[in-house]
Amino acid sequence: HALILSKKNIASITTLIFIGVLSIILPRNTTFNSAGLEFHFIALDFFKPVSELGFLFFLVGLILIFIKTFKTKEYYLIIAFFAAYFQFLFQEGAGIRYFEFASLVFCFYLLNHAYKLAFFDILTKLPNEKSLTRFTKGKNNYIIALLHFNELKDTKESYAKLILKQIAKILKRFRAKIFIVENDFILIFNDKNQALNHLAFLESTLKNTEFNLENENFKPDFKLIWQESEGNLDKNLQSLRARLLD
Repeated sequence: HALILSKKNIASITTLIFIGVLSIILPRNTTFNSAGLEFHFIALDFFKPVSELGFLFFLVGLILIFIKTFKTKEYYLIIAFFAAYFQFLFQEGAGIRYFEFASLVFCFYLLNHAYKLAFFDILTKLPNEKSLTRFTKGKNNYIIALLHFNELKDTKESYAKLILKQIAKILKRFRAKIFIVENDFILIFNDKNQALNHLAFLESTLKNTEFNLENENFKPDFKLIWQESEGNLDKNLQSLRARLLD
């Protein structure tokens, strides 16, 4: 009983109730004439939906999805819901080949989503190791730096994720190629002077930054090391991680 009435499931329960009411109102006979359910409550010259009853249920569904997206921050759901039914909000739109266009957009979305899953970290939204390998392929002269946080090793996974997200938010302010590999942040620079300037500023920023975790502030313990590229990427990463133990 407590599980069903938990806040996490309220939106799902409301959606089920909404679908149940819809199944009661709409008849099972497919030859039913829906004109008998028209309420004619919209008296606007500039807006006339294909079905006022359908528009009413559209509004209810929109409110339910808005509640869900407000809690989960998945705003793309409400955009997708609105876009899927946009054609049917206007009588003039009923004859437009909207779904052909929407299907094409959806295909591009799937391709983009697959690309992000392959080359970006889901948690921090930073490029991952595959992106780093692709970026450094064919490059010989560059500066590579590794930013390591000691707390992440012995911290609970849920807390580690929160810390990583806060760190990534700070790093995105810097004009550098930043990647994440096994909870370590990798920075790539084109020349030594640029690297030294950026790394000095980054180190100063992190030393003066407090992270918040469950209403408690703390300053992270980190190591920031760099070197000039030596051979391939794997060799560079091994060399940097070996220096962490010094």
